[in-house]
Amino acid sequence: MDNDVYGTDYCIGFSTAVTRSVEFIHNLRTSAGSHERIAVVELFGRNSGETSLIAAYLAGVDRALISEVPFDIERLAKLVLEDKATNPSNYAMVTVSEGAHPIDGQVLETGEADDYGHRKLGGIGKEVGDALKRITGQNVINQQLGLSDALRRAGLARPDGGGQLRADGDGTGRTRRIRAVGVLAARCLQRCADCHPVTGQEAR
Repeated sequence: MDNDVYGTDYCIGFSTAVTRSVEFIHNLRTSAGSHERIAVVELFGRNSGETSLIAAYLAGVDRALISEVPFDIERLAKLVLEDKATNPSNYAMVTVSEGAHPIDGQVLETGEADDYGHRKLGGIGKEVGDALKRITGQNVINQQLGLSDALRRAGLARPDGGGQLRADGDGTGRTRRIRAVGVLAARCLQRCADCHPVTGQEAR
């Protein structure tokens, strides 16, 4: 879903995650525009910024903060103020990866580590929003989509067409692999629009 599995260009669930994020961002535009505010949306993705980057591109968001590139909050504030001023409706929007962090800061982690040594990420969106409000003097809307991640994983949101197509393709690819060599691949990963079987060790 975060599109962060080694050895693949695409992970099952990523398309649906981006689609839901874009829908949410578009729905938030009404509030941001009518109240002339800066909207900050924190998106899931852990250490991969693809959800924030691609959702921002597709939704026409002004700025996107991703996990892979530390940000300068003062420069961001300046850019967002310019974006807001040049928008006829006088608002601006920013997406933030939950693993994003400022140049002089660290990734925000909370709670106990799981069996793989990972702690819960989240909260950077609110920090960014609070900092933007302090620096710019503008009102800010803070929203976090990471909290509903569990609901999407539980299947309460139906997959979009792209997600369903690739899930079906993964199952077909594994079946063909069994028929061809009698070996069950851990998963069939998509690389350059093709399906390549890999072992569980390779996919870690």
